[in-house]
Amino acid sequence: MTITEQSILRISFAVRLLDDFSGQPYLIDATKVFIKENSQTAFQNPSGYQVFMGVTETDVTIRIENKYYFTKEMSVHIPSLNSRNPVTVVTMKPNYRYLFPTASTLVRGVILDQGNKPVAGAQVSVVGQAVTNESEADGRFVVYWGPLEEDDISVVNHHRYLKIGGSTTVQLNVSHPSFQPKTSIIGTMAEGELKLLATPIILSA
Repeated sequence: MTITEQSILRISFAVRLLDDFSGQPYLIDATKVFIKENSQTAFQNPSGYQVFMGVTETDVTIRIENKYYFTKEMSVHIPSLNSRNPVTVVTMKPNYRYLFPTASTLVRGVILDQGNKPVAGAQVSVVGQAVTNESEADGRFVVYWGPLEEDDISVVNHHRYLKIGGSTTVQLNVSHPSFQPKTSIIGTMAEGELKLLATPIILSA
């Protein structure tokens, strides 16, 4: 979308939402985008941009809600945006409920404390890669890989396995400010495999 000189008279700013998994400029299902300070809701234009009109404040907090993504809040200083194209881009990370396509490469699991209570907000990252996500209120999490390049694959006996730094062993690092960090060895993962962890990852205080 390009905001023209004619439309800038009406539009305060717009938000472009990107799906972190697909990289596409749209989200699945309904999305609510609003200003926290006054509850003003954006409207979606035909290009998929979330548009705000008539905003009088210079600084606002935008809240984005969609049941398939983690809720996100961000501050926007409107005068700092390009006056001819006042668009801010927000990347949304899928949560456990996200409808991943068939043959996506995923790890799903749950994080608990020593009392078997769910741990929310734990950071789950793949050791050796910039692949990360977090656990939800019920402790569930999903980490995912987008389309894999040939350099990400190791072929063993005609099977295609995920390769990280020359190894086919996948490890997860789990951290939370209230618990000790923990590394969990997942083992090998085939391209397009959905791996469900049979046992929870237990964090110690």
